Amino acid sequence: MSQVLIIKGEFLEGGDFKILARVTNHNRAVLTTADLPSSGTMTVNLYDLSGSSPQTAIATSGAIASNIPITNNLLGSNDGWTQDSIGANFLFVVCSTASVPTNYAGRGIVFPTGHPIGGHRYRVEALITTAQFGVVPVVAEALCRPVYSA
Repeated sequence: MSQVLIIKGEFLEGGDFKILARVTNHNRAVLTTADLPSSGTMTVNLYDLSGSSPQTAIATSGAIASNIPITNNLLGSNDGWTQDSIGANFLFVVCSTASVPTNYAGRGIVFPTGHPIGGHRYRVEALITTAQFGVVPVVAEALCRPVYSA
């Protein structure tokens, strides 16, 4: 398994948790769709680390085609990437809406009813199955900031 760096962030209660990352393989080369099996999938699990059962997923994606969240065209500042001028190759969103918006089709899951909760920390684990490198994880944690105004 490759080295995992946990992506940290914050989002507002009632908002979406958007993850942009530059995912690399075990050789530290940027992962591309060529590294994925032809029918490759990934699974995404969502955890409420502040909840009563933090090690139990509150939502699971099932199998997602991994060639959709992984892109060969690096995502830049227009997509929200601000780390450097190289760009990101992974985009995934945990949505507060009733369904994943069409512009994120295949790149998102929905928070379960009653979530997100202000003051809670959430963890997303995306497990990408590759052709040569086994499972490559993308892990992100974000604090949901409460919104006090009505």
